[in-house]
Amino acid sequence: REPGRGTRGSPGLRAALFHAHDEYEMGTIVEAVVLTDYQRLRVDASRTGVFGGVETRIRVRAGWGNRLPVQQTFTLGGTDGFAGLRIGDIRGSQEGYAALQLKRRVAPQLKVVLEGMTGAIGDGDGFLTKRDSTNFGRIYGGFRVGLEATTPIGPIRVEEGFANTGKRALFVRVGYWF
Repeated sequence: REPGRGTRGSPGLRAALFHAHDEYEMGTIVEAVVLTDYQRLRVDASRTGVFGGVETRIRVRAGWGNRLPVQQTFTLGGTDGFAGLRIGDIRGSQEGYAALQLKRRVAPQLKVVLEGMTGAIGDGDGFLTKRDSTNFGRIYGGFRVGLEATTPIGPIRVEEGFANTGKRALFVRVGYWF
């Protein structure tokens, strides 16, 4: 239930398909939620590989929703957020996002990480349609650079992110996220 919306419940259907690379990281997920109150479709796909000693991850996200409650809206970049912005800063009922991450081992337990990304958030009619005086339809770009340490409790990531808006933000993650 969401304040300001006259609903007490919403019967419907949720379907999801996913493929996991390992027990710690989701590789690809396709999810659809069709309720009487709102609808949501999400695709989040990633592919990893190693080329010349450099670990590579390509990630693509796309999402569309109709009448989404705020907790179901899309955040630019998902749970990893977007370079230079706080996680959850930019939200909407549509998302398009792509990222390329490169990791290179520099010591037995330490890797240098560089990740570039671009994306947009939309709302309303059309997909990612630009709306003046809003964040909707605006193309964001950014990159992160930092270190990842392998520890007994999982990886520890510390990266500085820079966005094409002139903002920057520190990204710190301890352990595996699920």
